[in-house]
Amino acid sequence: MDLVSSAGRRGGTRGGRDQFDWEEVKNDKHRENYLGHSLNAPVGRWQEGKDLQWYAKNKGTSKEEIALKRKEELLAVKKREADMMNRALSGATATDAVKEAMRSELAGNDIEASAENDAHEVPDEDQGRRKHKESEKKKRKKKKKRKKRKERERQKHEEEGARRHGWSSSSDEDKRQHRRKRQRLDS
Repeated sequence: MDLVSSAGRRGGTRGGRDQFDWEEVKNDKHRENYLGHSLNAPVGRWQEGKDLQWYAKNKGTSKEEIALKRKEELLAVKKREADMMNRALSGATATDAVKEAMRSELAGNDIEASAENDAHEVPDEDQGRRKHKESEKKKRKKKKKRKKRKERERQKHEEEGARRHGWSSSSDEDKRQHRRKRQRLDS
């Protein structure tokens, strides 16, 4: 018996798709159990006159707007690359010539100012590296200070013990002699 070929000959829909209607779900007391009920079967005053699927609609998808956005993005990338190249070669940021080239490419468009502002807002990678190096330097400095402080505390503790027990902290031999002396007296 061939199950695959027999399934294709039957009529109707699988799972009752032809019998399902979102209007019936609106009146069902278990409507929350249906996936998508808040969008496809909204109930209540809050949804009246509202576009519930506003987020899924494309805004500004005309060919001109897409071309302008793409041009704006490319200019920002060019500026970033020019900055990185100048920094690598001379350590300076983009020159006025690069900025002028960007202005001339954007000439005649309403987005001139916004594209230039977006290009200026590109984070400076060297600045990030410098901040990281500075923070690492501060950490090392703190660690060094902490180490020195611990060493001073250790020395202070040794001197205090030496004064209390009557031996000098300068040599281990003095400490050993003092221990031997105490052992002889104790025995």
